[in-house]
Amino acid sequence: WHRNWRLGRWALACQLVGQASPYLMPWLIASTHDVAATGLLAACTTLAGPANLFVSGYANHLTPRASAAFATGGVARLRPIVLGAMQLFAVTLGLYSAAAWCLGDAIVDLVYGDKFTGTGAGQILAILATVVLINSFGTVAGNALWAMERAAANFRADVATLLATLVAAICFVPLYGALGSALATLVGGITGSAWRVTTLFAEYRRELVRDGIEGGDPCHRPA
Repeated sequence: WHRNWRLGRWALACQLVGQASPYLMPWLIASTHDVAATGLLAACTTLAGPANLFVSGYANHLTPRASAAFATGGVARLRPIVLGAMQLFAVTLGLYSAAAWCLGDAIVDLVYGDKFTGTGAGQILAILATVVLINSFGTVAGNALWAMERAAANFRADVATLLATLVAAICFVPLYGALGSALATLVGGITGSAWRVTTLFAEYRRELVRDGIEGGDPCHRPA
């Protein structure tokens, strides 16, 4: 138990911090606007749900692959898996995000009828779909960091995400309601994903230097 707790405590901390924002946001909207605005956000979040489900499902497949790759071949084996996962998300979720931007209102009307006509639901859905795309890159980088046993780096990224989301929410939600919540979530997603990807890049360099690859160039491919 003690041996597993060394890693598990970071997983628990990440889960608690990472779930704070989604639960706080509806209360913030309801306190500054009304329950109708909260319902608008919930409706758009539901439509973005399949993309989130795809990311979560693939992450469950990616985690053991990344761990096994790093354990058996270090960064050289881990890097192709990370790049492949990011490419997969870029294509699939990029298309989903583009469809949401082009057809967001039509999608909302198709699912909910005219209940949200004129509320900006299509724009909110498009922003949330973009958030899923951005978060997917952070998810891949986070899986790589877990594989490299850099669990604390993931926790710091989650804290940065939460702080950025809350600060943006305080600024945007009172003014724009559900749209402001989506924008705040976007700010948090960009912050967290950028933090994870940047940290992963730095950890790559450290591993390569430790392995004796001159310059620690993450793009270097051993002969």
